[in-house]
Amino acid sequence: MMSIITKRSWKIRFSFIFVFIPVFLFLSACSLRHTSPLPLNESVVHLLEIMGYHDCNILSLADYETLATQYEVSNEELESRVQELFRQNPIEIKSDRQVLAHGDFAKISYQIFDKDKLIFESPNQVVKVGITNFDYFIESSLLGKQIGKTYSFNYNNPTLSNNPLICYVTPLYIYTLSDFIPNDESIREVFGANSLEDFYSNVLIDLENEKKQECWAQIQAALIENSTFEINDEVLIAATTSVVTQEKLYSAVFGEDFEAYLFDNYGLSKAEFYDFCYDKCEDDIKLYLVIGAIAYCEDIHMDTSTFESYCLSYGLDPLSINEEDSCYIHYYYLNDCIVDQLCKLK
Repeated sequence: MMSIITKRSWKIRFSFIFVFIPVFLFLSACSLRHTSPLPLNESVVHLLEIMGYHDCNILSLADYETLATQYEVSNEELESRVQELFRQNPIEIKSDRQVLAHGDFAKISYQIFDKDKLIFESPNQVVKVGITNFDYFIESSLLGKQIGKTYSFNYNNPTLSNNPLICYVTPLYIYTLSDFIPNDESIREVFGANSLEDFYSNVLIDLENEKKQECWAQIQAALIENSTFEINDEVLIAATTSVVTQEKLYSAVFGEDFEAYLFDNYGLSKAEFYDFCYDKCEDDIKLYLVIGAIAYCEDIHMDTSTFESYCLSYGLDPLSINEEDSCYIHYYYLNDCIVDQLCKLK
């Protein structure tokens, strides 16, 4: 005979099976159910087709309006940048001295010959005498030499030629460096601005653009992280392979082993570089989708008049733009509109 406890246990188990299983099946069906992709701006759809990014979708979009940020440039930041630019552009003061001494800054002209053939020349090269600032062989040969005279010496440089080379050097003048003295004349000569006031305005614009890009980089990362995507892995692998192949071509142009090229330029091994490119391509595709989705939500479009003026602002002839370039220009315009909407100057 079954005990009361056993009967209760059986009833509980029986009830659990009939309640839990339907709920489990329902939840499973929900998790497996395909979420419809969000609509994209038609220009972005066309661009994705041209780039071969098929079957790549955005399924949910982050609340981009809450990510909008304001930025500003303080007077202290502006003055700091101006003084930094002044320090980077000291004034040359010519010296009356006629004999080069160790540590002197000097301007020289020089020519390098392979037998009777001129293979390289520079009419106005900065050197530091006896110190490797530019070229050890040239700078070490100038100690005690006189301004205005031409000197020759044997010069070995396998990157130019495997043959013995002859270098002819003429010291032009010695100079010292003095702090930049800001006035309208020096500003025009060094920085190309009309006046000191214009120079400050130009620096301010540059700083505001930098801050805007920093602001957008943070928003962009948040948009990608808080949206959901469906990325075709074959597309992603193909895009990554294309980038890696292009870098291999660059290394071949420079005559450098690919692994050495990657380490010199990126500090990465081949496997690390592939992973880096894979992640970068994935983020790029996701950003295309985010921009397309936001542009659709905000109903941002580029009409013919706007396209023409946008091209002209970048020095492009609207009539010479092909279809592929046109898609990119439409995308950059959408991107600019969204950046302006989400990153505002205080």
